[in-house]
Amino acid sequence: MASESGRNPTLHFWDVPAAILGLAVAGALSRIPLLEGFGLLWIGAPAAFVALRRVALPQLTPAATVPRPTLSFWQRLGAYCCLIVGGVITLLSGIVFYINATHATRAEFSWKLLLPLAIGGAIAAVGVRKLT
Repeated sequence: MASESGRNPTLHFWDVPAAILGLAVAGALSRIPLLEGFGLLWIGAPAAFVALRRVALPQLTPAATVPRPTLSFWQRLGAYCCLIVGGVITLLSGIVFYINATHATRAEFSWKLLLPLAIGGAIAAVGVRKLT
């Protein structure tokens, strides 16, 4: 088994569920009345869960020396479609999240927009990971 320094630092398939789990934990923690006012601090939870996954389960990250497989035309087309569709979902939900977060009309609604933001990011990450 390769050491941690021999692991590939790029985004991998198992990082996406870890980030979504971190987002869910952040949403649950933001519902606690004592922690409610610090909602923006919990945005770092997905990155923390990805880092925790890489430390706790390093065997899920392939070694950096693994050769990149060649993609067929259809696989490359699917990866580009995932990248474009996920990017559009992420962009639109990010714009709406920013507008709702800066205008204090309904603060609880803006946190619900993190789910489509995460899903769009996950779809785009699948496309990027397939191409790289």
